[in-house]
Amino acid sequence: MSLINQTIPNSCDDPRLDAERRSHCRLCEAQTTREGCLATTAQHWNFMTGVDASADNESCTWVFKDPQGRLTREVEFSLGLNMPFMFASRVAHDLSQVGGTEICQVQRKYEVLNPITDGYTTAYFVVYGNGQTPAGEDIPGGLRPDASCTIAMHLGQRSCTLLFTPSEKTQWSISSRDIWTQNPKVVAQLNTSRNEDCLIDPAIKCVGANPPFRYRVTITDIPCAPKQVHTQEVRCVGTMPLAVKGHMLYPKALQLTYRHTNYFLQGLSTASWTIKTANNVALLSMVMPMEAAMAICPPWGNKLVCDFDAAKSYAVPGTVCFGPACSGSIKKAAADDLVLVVTYPWYQTKEEVVPAETPPTIADIELRGWP
Repeated sequence: MSLINQTIPNSCDDPRLDAERRSHCRLCEAQTTREGCLATTAQHWNFMTGVDASADNESCTWVFKDPQGRLTREVEFSLGLNMPFMFASRVAHDLSQVGGTEICQVQRKYEVLNPITDGYTTAYFVVYGNGQTPAGEDIPGGLRPDASCTIAMHLGQRSCTLLFTPSEKTQWSISSRDIWTQNPKVVAQLNTSRNEDCLIDPAIKCVGANPPFRYRVTITDIPCAPKQVHTQEVRCVGTMPLAVKGHMLYPKALQLTYRHTNYFLQGLSTASWTIKTANNVALLSMVMPMEAAMAICPPWGNKLVCDFDAAKSYAVPGTVCFGPACSGSIKKAAADDLVLVVTYPWYQTKEEVVPAETPPTIADIELRGWP
């Protein structure tokens, strides 16, 4: 069941549910077996596009206690478009939303259900803390924890697990997912509409991938120990795929690939980090002002090249590292708007280009900070 107005409906009679959601909710409520539950559709994500069976579908959620007595949820997705690729998590972290028991960590295990012959190569999952308080106050980027994991199906991987640790300012979390394919049939299907206007214009048909990407996520709440409270420490921990080959599951079949990422430090007074690549690929990491990082490589614009190597003069002294394994730490004023940049030193921004200077890799990154 979806997060609505920052809270989770607790029954199918909740007045905030529309008729369609209420109907699906009652179908889910009627299921008495795990198999029946996961085989029943709880929600169609892209009902405006007319894609129907190839749209993004979410199953009912099977809820149970694991052998340790921890509340666990199991849900399956079938994605023809992966839109939206980002959505509010089903797990809230404040006391009023979890039945009087604080949740100190949330474990998520993702399992790919497609055979490798379907041509999906990489899946990247991220969970991160909310950016605003329930009162609408912005939360500095450095105070938003996140956790991520990557499944490299082309390397024989079938699952990954992340551990999300809410900090004291985390009321709920946001989930996102990116999937890449090298199946030419799927790419051709996604390219049929030529643009993503089909997502909002019912007159244009989005053609979803067939076969769709299918996965299961098992979410386990890890309760706080007696008298334990949410930590002030902010943890950003996980793995990230860089320079992935192939096309992203999305209308227009984007050849989108990550070549760098920023970890926000505003709101933190101390931070430490470690970075390691899976196959000895050298990356550049450094701390610099957010404004400088955006100028070097703006997320939107017409810059042809992102040249971080030439911009090391903007870095905080002592934070620059280049290699397959880097670590560092910093003390700063909490208000300073700095970012930890992890990047290839130089690359062309054209998405179709995957040249020698950006060899594919998976980066294992851990950042821990304190306000």
